[in-house]
Amino acid sequence: MDTVIRCTLSFHGGLNTARVFDLGACSRNTKVYNNTFYIGPDQDRPLLIFSEWDRGNADGTRFYNNIFYVAGRVTYDWGKSTNTVFSNNAFFGSHKEIPRDPNAVTRDPCLVGPLAGRLGNLATEGFKLKAGSPCIGKGLEMGEESRLDFWGGALPPTGSARCIGAHEFGVR
Repeated sequence: MDTVIRCTLSFHGGLNTARVFDLGACSRNTKVYNNTFYIGPDQDRPLLIFSEWDRGNADGTRFYNNIFYVAGRVTYDWGKSTNTVFSNNAFFGSHKEIPRDPNAVTRDPCLVGPLAGRLGNLATEGFKLKAGSPCIGKGLEMGEESRLDFWGGALPPTGSARCIGAHEFGVR
C-alpha cells in the first residue's frame, strides 16, 4: 500500500516471457514515476499485468513521467484493476495498445544509447536524454522529498516542469 517506484532504470526487464510489472491485491495507491524502461529487440512480453492475488485487485495505481522504450513488443493486461491513471509518459516502439494517457509523448525519446555496449555504471549513461528530446520539460512536478534524479542530478526548482524519465536533462 502507498508504494512509490521512482528514478529507476529497467533494461531488458522481465525474465524470459515474464512481465515487467505484476500488480495485485496488495497494490493500493501505488505511484510509478520518473523511471526509464527499455525492452530489447528480442523481447515479446507483457509490460504490465494486473492480476488477482488473495482475492483482490490493484486500485489507485498511477504512472507519471515514465519512458517506456520498446525495441521488441509489449502487451498490457488490465485484469480487474480500478482507478489506474497514466499521465505524461513516453511510449515508443511496439506496444500492442498504448494505455490512455492524455499527455503522452509517442515520438522517440532520444536516449543517449541504451545499447552502447558499456558495462557496469557506464551502461546507465545510455539512459540519459539527448539534447532536443521531446521528453525534456514535458513531465509533471511530483512534490518529491528527494530532489535528485537517478544520477544524483538536481531537480528543477519547485513549480518548474520536469522531464519524463529517470534523467533530469540540463539541471546540475
